[in-house]
Amino acid sequence: MNIGINQAAQQPLLKSAPRSTLTSNNAPRTSDISKVNDTILTLSAFEVKCLMLQIAYMESDSNVSVISGDRLGQYHLSDYLLKQYGYKDSVGWTGLDGIDTQELFLDSLAVQDKIMIRFFNENYAKLIQADAIRENDTKPTIAGMLAVSYQFQDAENPTTIQTGKVSSTILAQIQQESNSNYNAVKSKIWRDEGSQLDNLGRTASLFYNAGKYAIQNLAADYDNT
Repeated sequence: MNIGINQAAQQPLLKSAPRSTLTSNNAPRTSDISKVNDTILTLSAFEVKCLMLQIAYMESDSNVSVISGDRLGQYHLSDYLLKQYGYKDSVGWTGLDGIDTQELFLDSLAVQDKIMIRFFNENYAKLIQADAIRENDTKPTIAGMLAVSYQFQDAENPTTIQTGKVSSTILAQIQQESNSNYNAVKSKIWRDEGSQLDNLGRTASLFYNAGKYAIQNLAADYDNT
């Protein structure tokens, strides 16, 4: 079922990155997403770059130093994800990769890029495992699902669950299928059933269309040699 994808096709992308972002000073240095399954496509380093640039433009106008609630940097990395990846703990910044203050993090494009690349590699595999990325998916679909998974980056945050922002029905489905891949499973539920919102109240179609745009428009027919 592809109810979510069909819903996304009826909605416009509200904020598309111009191609000039591909040569901006903040353009990330990326790597290919590691192949998991010989029958499922993956994304090249350049396609990952386009996906990251589109998310950054949509989230923060590509402002590496932006602060938005508990989200930081040009990709709006959540406090929860930073703790999951070891950059923060219950006390504060841990010093991982030399980052021991918020100011240093907001000044470090390389670390922000590193987190995104790790996220996409890990969640590409998780999305396949959760049947959110499937055989015969095109690259725009794969990029769209990766973007949705990133949109749900803190779906398993206990604080979010406890405040009721994740419905009991969705939580039951997530817990039945996986206790460690909440965002990937929530992405699958969106693909199958549609109508999922992130913790900021935004529709998943917004990020799915951003991922598609990154491949179909930013990456298309571009000479990046």
